[in-house]
Amino acid sequence: MAATFVSESTSLLPPVDLSIFRTLENAQQYFEPWMVDEPYTAFDAVGHRLIMRPASDRYEVRFQIVQNEDPQPSILEGLIKGHLKLLTNPKVRKPLDLNSKQIDTMTLNELLETIGKYDLYDT
Repeated sequence: MAATFVSESTSLLPPVDLSIFRTLENAQQYFEPWMVDEPYTAFDAVGHRLIMRPASDRYEVRFQIVQNEDPQPSILEGLIKGHLKLLTNPKVRKPLDLNSKQIDTMTLNELLETIGKYDLYDT
């Protein structure tokens, strides 16, 4: 599965701190089973909401698509836009050379391309 996005909050209102993983496997390796009870919200790259569950191996977790729920790309798009806007702040270590208007007009595919262009992946 492609990129996985995890918000360290149940709030889906930007600005939000977003962890971005190249693959689902990277996200599963990053999180630990005790984190399952923390208030994380996760999505795959097309907007399917994911739930985190402990794996049979006691040191890993698995993300699964929430069944009977349509993808929510507009929510994912809003989270990514909010996150990118945080990264345009000149006070961050390496601010992006984008502005809010540019980010606001981007489609989900353009946002995903921007993440790759700036290599904004956590792992």
